[in-house]
Amino acid sequence: MAYNQDRSPLYIHDVNKLDHQDDCAAAQLFSAASIQQAIECGHSDLAIFLFIFGEACDVYQSHTISHTQHIHLVLWAFFFKSIWKHFLTENRYPLARHFISPEADDILDILVNGLLALIIIHCDHLSPFPLLPWLHSTKVNEHIFGLIRSTLPEFTIIDAIQIIPKLNVCLMAACRRKVDTSSLRRGGAGYAHTHFNSSRADLDALSYFPPQEVFEKVAGRSGITCHLFLICTAVRTSRSL
Repeated sequence: MAYNQDRSPLYIHDVNKLDHQDDCAAAQLFSAASIQQAIECGHSDLAIFLFIFGEACDVYQSHTISHTQHIHLVLWAFFFKSIWKHFLTENRYPLARHFISPEADDILDILVNGLLALIIIHCDHLSPFPLLPWLHSTKVNEHIFGLIRSTLPEFTIIDAIQIIPKLNVCLMAACRRKVDTSSLRRGGAGYAHTHFNSSRADLDALSYFPPQEVFEKVAGRSGITCHLFLICTAVRTSRSL
């Protein structure tokens, strides 16, 4: 996809020797344009993968998704991953070749269980205070380390302490800077600071926590949706053989 520069929404350096601290390149990978490009190139399976796991990432980033939809999307990704892994294991396909990495597998479990736990805790103990998922992350720490490394690629604790005044200025400037959505098309943009940007947050929706029966209904709907996606993928794969 990235090497078809006439049509691809990705740049080559977003894939080849990519910058792991480039938030915009990561966001662009899960964008609608990338999914559309995957479909047009005949990679429908990749499009499904990007769509499902992109939605799981968006759960923590979006300021407008309700908690009911949060539950649906994270369980959707969890069930999809679980069924996929179970199928490979039962049919003795090597996970190292046909599945995501063990680290990504564990991270997704942490994201799913963490968000569900946050919703339950807020519902039981912190209601009616809104739950803002984008504040429950290590993004700030990652941004701080990224800023330090931009000045000192190899730093010690003493270096980090001495650079705190400069960090304060850089962080304030980054938090006040508005992220231009068109910059997602440009690779190598580094971190995109949106941690303190709550201008679009729907606090009323984020203050509502669904009861247990809604949890169960949403879980059932997520499981059915995953089965339908996997059936479509299996049918397409069998036709191509």
